[in-house]
Amino acid sequence: MCAIENAGLDPDNDPCLSGQVITPLEITELLAEFQRAGLDAEIRYSSFYEIGCYLRVQDEKSALIFEKIEPEEYLVHGDADSLKELIALARSVSQMLCQSELRHRFELYDSQDQLVDYVHFNWSQHN
Repeated sequence: MCAIENAGLDPDNDPCLSGQVITPLEITELLAEFQRAGLDAEIRYSSFYEIGCYLRVQDEKSALIFEKIEPEEYLVHGDADSLKELIALARSVSQMLCQSELRHRFELYDSQDQLVDYVHFNWSQHN
């Protein structure tokens, strides 16, 4: 079950997102899933990342970065101009991940590092 738990804090603070996705999909397969769902996604190359690349999902003013850190685990981080924009992108990405039944969680924080939203599939906030 996809779930969204909104803490109801101020939506005008500078936001950030951190999270995880558990999937055996390779980065190119995950890219294809995002693109089939109509999301703007691309693989970018950088020596900063352990496998030499990362997956970026974006809209006009927000972006999520997926970094493969284990054979079946991605770390996710993101930012945006506003919390509303980041929540919208996180929910769109989460919806696609839910439809594919991929276990994930996204924690969204304001500029004071307060949790303002928690979006997940099959991942309790208290795990």
